[in-house]
Amino acid sequence: MNNNYETDVLKSLVSRVAEQTKTEMNGSHLVSQRVIADHLRSACFLIADGVLPSNEGRGYVLRRIMRRAMRHAYLLQAKDPLLCQLVPMLVEKKWGMLLTS
Repeated sequence: MNNNYETDVLKSLVSRVAEQTKTEMNGSHLVSQRVIADHLRSACFLIADGVLPSNEGRGYVLRRIMRRAMRHAYLLQAKDPLLCQLVPMLVEKKWGMLLTS
């Protein structure tokens, strides 16, 4: 394995981001797709630890990574909210639980 993005969880997330944004998995699109997948994973772990977005400490870090992921979704011209659509897949892949709405 050459990089973290070849793991099951991140590879699946990157693929789903490409599918949701209707972009190819190459070049500049791939960078944005990877940023979204990695930042979504980080944000979910922080939230699971009880961190809320704020102006200081870990909350500031959470806020920044969420904003960066959203900015990359915007760069991929995502029409619908993207991050919230990917959370159930992340939870299912990482913890084997299926979230229903």
